Amino acid sequence: MLQKRKEEGPEREMYQEEKDKLEEWKRVEAEQNDKLKDIHVGVKQMKVNAKEIGKAIDATAKNIDKTSAMAGKTEKNIEKSNKQLKEILDKVGGASNFCVDIILICVCLGLIAVLYNLIKNSTSSTEEVKKRLLM
Repeated sequence: MLQKRKEEGPEREMYQEEKDKLEEWKRVEAEQNDKLKDIHVGVKQMKVNAKEIGKAIDATAKNIDKTSAMAGKTEKNIEKSNKQLKEILDKVGGASNFCVDIILICVCLGLIAVLYNLIKNSTSSTEEVKKRLLM
């Protein structure tokens, strides 16, 4: 069988070694193409996962903004309540009502703990979403 070379030149019959090498190159090229297709599928899946992670991050950012706004309102309300309570204490008995001060401190600490748990839970749920998407 005569095969033309891609380069210009005389035609000649190929040796068996050359035919074997050409077949081996074709086989290797086919394997590489299959592996590249697998890589392509993996990259596509990573793109989908990245978009999902981006959506989860956006949702978390919105939740954090809402929580921050709520924390700001709560802080203003606490300051207002503290001011009113101080005015009432000054009218009623002055600094001698130590128990009321302790109770107010406990209430403030409780509100801070609630806000902390809200922020912590929204952050941990975001991390769970990331882990699920990356699996």
